[in-house]
Amino acid sequence: MVKIVIGLDHRNKPFDGDLLLTVACPVECDFCIYSCTASKEPEKWMPEHTIRRVAEEYSKNGVGVRISGGEPFYDLEKLESCLDILLEYYHPRDLLIISSGFWGHKKEDARRCLSLIKNKGLDLIVISYDRFHARRIPITNIKNIIETAKDVGIEMALRLSLDSESYDLIDKVAELITKHRLPIEVHRWGMFGRAEKLNGEVLKDYNKTYNYISKKIKENAKKCGAPEDLRYYLTHTAKRSQRKQYSEFFPTTFPNGNVYGCSMTMKGCFMGNINRENLDTMMGRWKKTLPGHFALSEKNCSEIVNFLPKGGERCDFCKNWPFIDFREKRIAKEALGRLFVKIKMDEDLNTLIDRMKQNEREYLLSFRLTESDLNPNTGRKIEKLLQKLKENNIRFLISRPFPKCLRINKDYGQPTGCLDCHELFSVEDGKIVYCDDSLGPDIKSVENRQKIVDIFIRRNKKIPDSCIFCIHNIRETCNFLCNRKFEEGEKPKTPTLKTKLEVIRGHATAWDKVLEENIVFKKSMKKSLLTDKIIKYISENQTREGYIKQMSPMINYTYLFSAILHEINERPSPNTIKFLSRCQAGFMGFGEEPGEMPWIDWTEYGVEALKWVELKIKDEQNLIKVYKNLQKNGGFQQITSFMPDILTTFKIVKILSILNSEPADRNGAIEYIKNNTNLDNLYQIYRYIESMKFLRYKFKNKELQELSNRLSKFRTDGMNYESLFYLLYSLKSIGKNIIEYRIDEEKIENLISNNNPRELLFLLKILNLFSIPIKNKDKIIEYCKNHELKNGGFVFDNENYIFKQNAAIHTLYLLDRTDAIDKIKYINYLNSAASSNGWGAVPNQETDRDLYTTSSLIIHKILFNNRYLDNKLKLKIVSKLNNRIKMLLNNKVWGTYYYARSVKEILESFMLLSIDINKDTLERLINKMFSFLNHDGGFGNDKISFVYTTYLSVYAIWLAEKYMNYKYNENPRWIEKIKNKTSDWLKACQNNDGGFGASPKQFSNIQATAYAIFSLYLIGNDLEEPEKTTEWIKQRQNDNGGFAQERGFESDLLLTFYSLSTLIILDLFRKG
Repeated sequence: MVKIVIGLDHRNKPFDGDLLLTVACPVECDFCIYSCTASKEPEKWMPEHTIRRVAEEYSKNGVGVRISGGEPFYDLEKLESCLDILLEYYHPRDLLIISSGFWGHKKEDARRCLSLIKNKGLDLIVISYDRFHARRIPITNIKNIIETAKDVGIEMALRLSLDSESYDLIDKVAELITKHRLPIEVHRWGMFGRAEKLNGEVLKDYNKTYNYISKKIKENAKKCGAPEDLRYYLTHTAKRSQRKQYSEFFPTTFPNGNVYGCSMTMKGCFMGNINRENLDTMMGRWKKTLPGHFALSEKNCSEIVNFLPKGGERCDFCKNWPFIDFREKRIAKEALGRLFVKIKMDEDLNTLIDRMKQNEREYLLSFRLTESDLNPNTGRKIEKLLQKLKENNIRFLISRPFPKCLRINKDYGQPTGCLDCHELFSVEDGKIVYCDDSLGPDIKSVENRQKIVDIFIRRNKKIPDSCIFCIHNIRETCNFLCNRKFEEGEKPKTPTLKTKLEVIRGHATAWDKVLEENIVFKKSMKKSLLTDKIIKYISENQTREGYIKQMSPMINYTYLFSAILHEINERPSPNTIKFLSRCQAGFMGFGEEPGEMPWIDWTEYGVEALKWVELKIKDEQNLIKVYKNLQKNGGFQQITSFMPDILTTFKIVKILSILNSEPADRNGAIEYIKNNTNLDNLYQIYRYIESMKFLRYKFKNKELQELSNRLSKFRTDGMNYESLFYLLYSLKSIGKNIIEYRIDEEKIENLISNNNPRELLFLLKILNLFSIPIKNKDKIIEYCKNHELKNGGFVFDNENYIFKQNAAIHTLYLLDRTDAIDKIKYINYLNSAASSNGWGAVPNQETDRDLYTTSSLIIHKILFNNRYLDNKLKLKIVSKLNNRIKMLLNNKVWGTYYYARSVKEILESFMLLSIDINKDTLERLINKMFSFLNHDGGFGNDKISFVYTTYLSVYAIWLAEKYMNYKYNENPRWIEKIKNKTSDWLKACQNNDGGFGASPKQFSNIQATAYAIFSLYLIGNDLEEPEKTTEWIKQRQNDNGGFAQERGFESDLLLTFYSLSTLIILDLFRKG
C-alpha cells in the first residue's frame, strides 16, 4: 500500500511573503493579478536598496521570501543581485522562486537558469502553469525544466490554476505529474487584476474540475506504477495554506516599496512603504483595521464575511475600503479593488462618465444626497446615469441604499438599508467608525455586522424636516439613515475619525510627495545602545495626563531664582553658576539654555546674573561690539530684525551698561527712548527711567513733572508686587516720597507657600527699596534650593513646554518607537493644551508665534495622520496662516527672522494639512526671501548672517521648490542659487571640535549644529568629516539617555531631538 503524504513547505520561517522583483513578464497572462506586461522599463524592477529593506524587515519579523513578479528570470543579472542581497539575511532554504518557465524552451537555457539558483544554495523552484500560460508556453518547456531540474539537483513543484476549461491542460500535465512524481499545488484562479475582465462562470464547477484531475492522475499512475491518489502529489509552498501561523497574513512588496498585507494586494490591504517604515510598525497599524484584525490574528480571514453585507465575499471589504474618491488620486496605482466615486447631484454627470471611461476597473458608486435631493426627479436622474454606465460597459456596484422617495423601482443591486450598505463602517485604531464619522465600539467586542448595525440604528438621530410627513416614514418602510443627524448634545464626545488614509501614497498630493522626501519625517535611525537609552529616557517619564515629565533648567527660571538669592545677598551653587556661564553661545549672547541659540532677552538675564556672581563674560569686547552695531536711528534692533524697537533698546542699553559700556550714539539712544516710550505703560516707564540712568541722563523739571503726572494715574488697589515695584522704583527715582507705600515682610511666607517665585522676587525688591531687613532668609534659601537641580540651574514645578513635549514624541517617531508611550493619552493632552487658534509655548496660551502650532501639527500627522485634529481648529489655523500670508506680502519691511520663520511655518503647516498654495503667491514669498541673502552666503539683517535665520530660509525655499516640482511640474532652481555660497558660509560656522556656532567663530552648541547640518542636507551638500561632528554630539549623551550641551548637565527633550535628528543626517553624509 502506498503511503499518502500531503507535502508541507520545508522552510524554517513561520510565515512568508512575496518580493515582486519586477512587474515585467513576457507571458502577459490574461488572468495576471498584477497586470504585468512584457516591456522592461527600469521602474518595473525593484531597486537594490528596496530589496535590502525587504530583506531586513522580512527577516527580522520571521518572514520567508518568495521571489516572484512578473517574471524573476526575465533579467538574470538582476535576479542574481537580488539573491546575493537576500542571502546576506537568509539561509537559502528560506527563499523560493516562482516562475512561468518561459526560459525552458531549450535545455541549455533551462540549465543556465537553474544552475544560477542552485549555485546560490536554493533547492526548490515553483513553476506556474495553466491554460493561460499554455497559450504562450508549450508543454515542452515544462518537460525540459522537470528533467533539467533533476540533473541539476533542484526539486520542482508545479502550481496549477484550474477552471472548467482546463480539461485539455489536465490531460497533458497528468502524465508528467505521475511519471516524475511531481509535487503539485492545485487551486482555482481569482478574478483579480487583469482577470476582472474574464468570464467568472468557468470557476463555478471547480469541484468537477478537481475530480477530473484526480481521475486523470489515477489513470496515468496505473500506466507507470505511480501512486494513484491525488493527495500523494499535493504540496503547499505557502505557509498560510498550511494554516500554521497567522491565518492570512502574506506581505507583498512591489518594486516601488509599497507593502500589502495580502497577495491579492487590494487597496484595503495597503500597509505602507517599506522604504519609509518598518514592517512591524505597518503591521501594528494595519492590525487595527478590519482586514488586519483578521489577517494578523489567530482568526481565519474567512470570518470577515460575518461583518459584510449578506452574500458578500471575504475580499469585498478590501475591494471597497478606504472610501477615497478615485479622482483624488490618493490610492496607489497598483492597488486592486473597486474605484470609489462620490457622486453629488449638482455635478456634471456627463463629465463624470467621461472620467470613468478612462478606467477598466469596477466602480463603487456612493450617491451623496442632500435634503433637497429627496424627490423623484433625483431618482430619474440617477436611473439615467446608471443606464448610461451600462451602455458604456462600465461595471459598477452601488454603495449606499436609495431612500424610497426617489422611486427607483428597478433593481440595480443597490443596498436596501444599513445592513446591506457597503459604507456603513470602517475600522480605524481598532474602533468601529461609522459613515457619519462617529465612533462605535471596539472591533474585538462585536461578533458580527448585525451588532454593528443595531448600535448605529439605536442612536437618537433626527430625521430631516422634509422626511417627517413622508408616507414612507409614517409607514416605517424607509430605513434611510444617511441624512439623519444627531440631536444636539447627543453626538459621542469621543473625537470623530475621518476615513482618509492619506498614508496611501501611490498617487499622493503634491504636499504628500514633499513630505515623503523630508528627512525629519523618515524613520531612519537604526537600533543601538544609544537609541535604546533615548527611548527609555522619554517613555519612562510619561505622566498619567499624557505629557512627558522632564525638568530641564532654562535661563529664565535660573535668573529668577538667582535674583531672589541676590536680593538677600546669597549666591546660587557653583553648578548653577557654571550652568549660567554655559548658556553663553558666543559673542552674540546667551541662549535659553546651554546648547541653544543666542537671543537678546536671554543675554540680558545671563549678563546680569553673571555680574551678581562676579564671573566675567567670555569674549566680552566682541559681544559689546556686536550689540553696539545693532543701533539704528538711535534705537536698537534685534539680531534678526531690520527696525529698532523700544523694548530691545531698553535691554541692550542695560546690557552695555552692565558691561561698562554705552551705545555708540548715546544721544541718539536718548532721543529714541524719549520719542518711543509709551508713558501710559507702567513697565515702560520703569524701563525708561532705568535706561536714562544707565545713559547718565538728567531729567529736566518739565520731564519730571510729566512722569509724576503719569505715575499718579496708577492705583495700587489690587496691584501685584511686580507692578507695585515698577511704580515705587519709578516714584523714588524721580524724587517722590514713597513712605506711604511701606510694606512689611509678613507676606513672604504666603508667597513661598503659594509657590509664586516672581512675586516673591518683587516683594524682596520692594523691601530692599525701603531698606527693610529681611528676617526669613533661611526659608527663602530653602525655597530656592528646592527648585535648584543637582547639576545646576533652577526649574519651576509647572514647567510644561509644548515645543519640548512635541520634540520628545518626534524623537520616538524617528526611532520608530512611538509604541513606547501611550499615544492616545498624549494626543488627548495635546488637544487639551490647544488655544482657540492653535498652540502656544505652554498649554492654552494664545500666541502670535506659529512654531508651537506647527510642532503640534507634526505630532498629529506622525501619530494619527491628523485623525484626532479638530476640524474647526484646523480651519482656524488655516485662516490665520492665510491672513499672515497677506500681511507678509502687503508690508514692505520685515526682519529676516520673523519673515523666514513665518514663511517656513506657513509652508510646513500647509504640507502637514495638505493645503494648496497659489503659484504666484508662493513665488512672491520666496522672491522676497532672497532679499535677505547676504554676500557671505548666510541669511540675516544688515549683513549679520545667523544660522537660525539661514536654516529657516533654506527650509522654506526647499519646501517651496519641492512643492513647485510636484504641484506645477516646474523647477525654479532656487536651491541651486544658494547651494555653493550658503554651504560655504554654513561650513564656516563649524569649529575645530566638530560642532557649529550661531555664526562663524561662535561657541559650538547643539541647536546651531542641528540647524547647520539640516540646512546642508536640504541644499544637497555634505561635510567632509561627518565623523567629527558625530563624535561631538555623541559625547553629549548622558547616562539616562538624553542629551545636554555638556555631559553632566540635565538632559533636555529638545536637545535630544536635535541631537538624534542630526545624527541621522550625519549617518547619511557618512554613507555618501
